[in-house]
Amino acid sequence: MAERDFQSALLHLYRIADRDDPSLRSELTRFALSGSEQAWLDELMASQRDRLRFVNAHLRTKRWKFVRRALPTSLDAFPEPFEALLRDWSRDASLEGEIDGADAVRAFAGYVEAQLHPAAPRAHAFIRFDALCAAVSLCPRRRDRPEAPTPELHLALGEDADLVRCEYDVAALQVPALFERAERLPMPQIVLLFRQHGGDVRTLVISPGLATALQRFGEDTRLGQVLEAAEPGPTRDALAHSLAQMLQLGVPFFVPAGPEGPVATRVRT
Repeated sequence: MAERDFQSALLHLYRIADRDDPSLRSELTRFALSGSEQAWLDELMASQRDRLRFVNAHLRTKRWKFVRRALPTSLDAFPEPFEALLRDWSRDASLEGEIDGADAVRAFAGYVEAQLHPAAPRAHAFIRFDALCAAVSLCPRRRDRPEAPTPELHLALGEDADLVRCEYDVAALQVPALFERAERLPMPQIVLLFRQHGGDVRTLVISPGLATALQRFGEDTRLGQVLEAAEPGPTRDALAHSLAQMLQLGVPFFVPAGPEGPVATRVRT
């Protein structure tokens, strides 16, 4: 079993101990544990439940502190709504799937996004965008980026790049003083966030058509397949030109692991 998968199973064990819900135990089967791994986790649950709860509480506190440190702008500009969101998320959310800091910040962004509704405080939109930028910046993957487009290129949305639908101008979402005076846009902007080599996050406002094309980059989808799905002729040519320009701007396309490409490594933070 892969180390990351086993860590996920262990986090699920913390959840079982914390909530004392026997029905959650059956969900361990989704991790494809070996017999020895399953036996070890069963023994751990039976003999160390109190310690598991203690560790789970420690991880929650550590996660809360990490997200708080990762979003200083939101904390300084909107302390009350930020602290309220962080407190509620930290209390209610599961730790599962959060192996590193970027995972935790992205999970917080997802929680804030779920709270966005017409009656929600305006600050929620800023905090959500700030959290998504931080998650992209903190992404622990380090990949070699090609200089020219090839059919095998891939884009990992939700890691070192992300698509965001914004109801306020993207410039205002990065500067609290501008955001305070900003009005909702008549039509939302679609923004591509991506991590540059130094860790800074760049934003590009893109068209709905280009966003649709980028969303086709699923787990195994390559650039050649994305182009083939476009209408032949001027539409496909324009898409190929846009993708080539994005590569030159530093959008983190990469060649996936395999016999023809380098292996992407995930560095713990």
